[in-house]
Amino acid sequence: MKFKLPFEYYTLLSPLSPTEIKERLKGQTSGSFVIDARNTKAYSGHIVNNAFLISRINNIRGYKKKSMMAIKGRITDIGAGSTISITMTLSPFTYIVIGFILLMLIMVTTRNGGLSFDKPVTLFGVVMLPVVFIVLCITFQNDVQKEKPILSKLFEGTETDL
Repeated sequence: MKFKLPFEYYTLLSPLSPTEIKERLKGQTSGSFVIDARNTKAYSGHIVNNAFLISRINNIRGYKKKSMMAIKGRITDIGAGSTISITMTLSPFTYIVIGFILLMLIMVTTRNGGLSFDKPVTLFGVVMLPVVFIVLCITFQNDVQKEKPILSKLFEGTETDL
């Protein structure tokens, strides 16, 4: 797998009308970002006009959690169907966690008298930050490869270069 930043943009071409696409998406989306254990929907999020912001709900051994990926989309009518422009990025919560880790690294480094590799705490932080980011990018790309066919099937779409 090629290393890529946690960002994916692509367009689907679908024979369905924007109304049909929104109805299919509403059928798979709970209208809240709060996860309810009784929820049987595949996504949480909102659909407003011809745009949507959703996040997959993963059911892992009975425990439901949101994916670290935010999926934004815009549906455009093209007469004989629709195009769906989809952008997948990390969720805002994931960026907050990365920022918190970076802040902790800065605080530990300045408290210990600057960046010095002879101190294990500083060395651990400096090594762990890029490792966490690389693991996050690889996991994100894995999630993208799983999510693309699911969305293509939901919208009866094929990926295009529009």
